[in-house]
Amino acid sequence: VIVLATRFAVKRVHFFKLYISRGDATIDHCRIHGCQIVDSGALIIGSSASCRVSNTEIYDNAGEGAAVSAKHATFDSCKIFRNTVGVSVSGTSAVKVSKCRISDNVTYGLIIGADASGT
Repeated sequence: VIVLATRFAVKRVHFFKLYISRGDATIDHCRIHGCQIVDSGALIIGSSASCRVSNTEIYDNAGEGAAVSAKHATFDSCKIFRNTVGVSVSGTSAVKVSKCRISDNVTYGLIIGADASGT
């Protein structure tokens, strides 16, 4: 699924690949899993997007569970597990992670790039 909308919200949906290019997105109570594309995140939040991900499971993906280059992104009460990398943050992103369980990923649970910020 590719999202180019100004505002976008999904609830209780299963994805294997979700790309949010721009605008404001809310992802709530979803499952993002089974993406076998190694060089890409199962959830990609692009640099022109802002996103809130809550109560969502991101798991069993061959690449990153989430690849974030967004202006702002929040992960709240999520489970991110059994990916190569749990969450990768790049660019000048500001990412907040709270009350999440990030575990059992192959290389790293959370990577924050040199120019990005996280809390």
